[in-house]
Amino acid sequence: MLKIYLCDIVLSVLFLNLINLTIVKCEDSVFRIRKCCAENELILERTGRCTEFKLLHANKHIYHINETDEGARFLTDINEDMQGLRPWWFPPQSDILSIKNNQSLMGFPKNYKVISGQGQPCEESETSFLPAYFYKYSFYDDGSIVVHPQKGLLESPIRFDPLSFCIDRIELEDDVSKDENFESVLDIPEVGDYMVMLCPCKKATCVLKCCELGMLFDMHDDRKDSCSLSDEVDDWSPVYLKDSDSAPDYFLLHGLPDCNPEESVVIPNYPDADNPGYIIFSNGTARIDGETFINQPLQFCGENFVDGKDGKVRNHILRCYPKNGVPDQWKIVQRILYGWASIVGAIFLFLTLFIHYSLPSLRKLNDKCIICQTWSLFSLHVSVAIANLATLSSHRRFCTLIGFLIQYSSLAAFFWLNVLCFDISYTFSSFRIARGSYTVITRRKQIFYYIYGWITPALIVGLTATVEYFPSVAEYLVKPEFSKSCWFRKDSIAQILYFYGPIAILLAINFFLFVYTMVKIIRARREISSTIRNRSQENKRFILYLKLFILMGVSWIMELISWAVGGPVYYWFLPDIINLLRSVFIFVSLCWKKQVIFNFQIQYLQD
Repeated sequence: MLKIYLCDIVLSVLFLNLINLTIVKCEDSVFRIRKCCAENELILERTGRCTEFKLLHANKHIYHINETDEGARFLTDINEDMQGLRPWWFPPQSDILSIKNNQSLMGFPKNYKVISGQGQPCEESETSFLPAYFYKYSFYDDGSIVVHPQKGLLESPIRFDPLSFCIDRIELEDDVSKDENFESVLDIPEVGDYMVMLCPCKKATCVLKCCELGMLFDMHDDRKDSCSLSDEVDDWSPVYLKDSDSAPDYFLLHGLPDCNPEESVVIPNYPDADNPGYIIFSNGTARIDGETFINQPLQFCGENFVDGKDGKVRNHILRCYPKNGVPDQWKIVQRILYGWASIVGAIFLFLTLFIHYSLPSLRKLNDKCIICQTWSLFSLHVSVAIANLATLSSHRRFCTLIGFLIQYSSLAAFFWLNVLCFDISYTFSSFRIARGSYTVITRRKQIFYYIYGWITPALIVGLTATVEYFPSVAEYLVKPEFSKSCWFRKDSIAQILYFYGPIAILLAINFFLFVYTMVKIIRARREISSTIRNRSQENKRFILYLKLFILMGVSWIMELISWAVGGPVYYWFLPDIINLLRSVFIFVSLCWKKQVIFNFQIQYLQD
């Protein structure tokens, strides 16, 4: 009986696993398509918006006669031909490939699911509009898309995940016909086509091309500089440097850079015809020959320029530049000041660590917590110094690593400050004799503090990196965009979610703990003053931690205000420098005390 019972269990488990595998296989085989507009809508080209139409030919597809004549189109019925039974808004001439063997499918997948009406999958400034009559792309049966190489767009095929694009039918005519009920009607094949709205910056390095495809920048005579059609000159291609084999390829967006109000677009260091005079790195930044200034991603555009004097074509870039024609010297001053202030701060933090490791009297649990927080601040200052004084833009991986290290060190410093606040609050919250060995209790607290102080900020940084680099994460999660600028994008909600938000929460908790501890101290003074007199060391420690809280809290509140308010960088030089030099005050508070100086003299300076 036992053998029969065991056999039944084994067979049941195998059967359930077989069912699960079948379900997973069926789920994986679903061809998921994102339609940009709602089911009864299509895209109006002149606005780029979804418009409701009465489709007289919703059961027909638009075919191109050839690739050279974009106006030559005809209608055909939607049927089970070699192209398969495709929705009216899905391009009939685009291949659908098998993800397993990369071969074209004989027909359109019957098991497909449409996700419609969600609009553009990313911001308009980072969206590439790819009409089917001009661009070539293929689809995979897992819902992804491959955009094929094309001059003026990209040089290597790039595959994008299903969340990076949507597809729909597009109406190309400016004047939409109306029926007797004054409803918009799509009735003429020559004005219809298909379009993919793609977010290339999720997978590739986006670079701006100043003009549209087939156009260049004309600078003839006194005419205002403008984009003009050119049949004789090839489309612009960037001078692009990949720092490693795994670095992303470039993808060209079209348009001028979106400069700040105090900036305008200029041509820097106009080059010779044979020398472009610039280089674009795989993180999207650009450097111009003879300059140390690094142009940030999407703050410049490249193009072929026709000189009005000699008629030669030059490959160069336009960039955002102050209207007064003077480089942003304040940012250069800012980087130098912040870098050297960080070095000074790191020196004082190193001295603090040296003294704590040198004196056996500074080995209690609270001293170990102070050492951990000091290590966090030391790592932060070294990272900030490297970020400001070194040229990292051409070393994308190291630059990104420094950005994550700054995030982790900052968060760890505040988590350890939270540990200190909790520890002093715990000390004053109970005057009872603790059960168990003092050594065992202290060891347990130390393990808990270490896990909380080091692991928790690591989890936040890990979440930041996961959202940044894993394409399978939920679409609604905000990306930090470390891969573009080595730090959070300016004015990004991600900076609140993954950086300023946790710090603000910790500061609020610390404030509550200090108020709670202060109330406990006042009550205890009234009730058992003799006990409090015996706790003079705890009172001093409370005052010390309160100084640390005020020092770090006020400086970071000023940092948060400067981030939220903005304005010229020199407005915030003083609070930022005080923030970076707070380590000097930390050294004075922790080490420049009579008892510490006396112990240090006894340890090292006695004869």
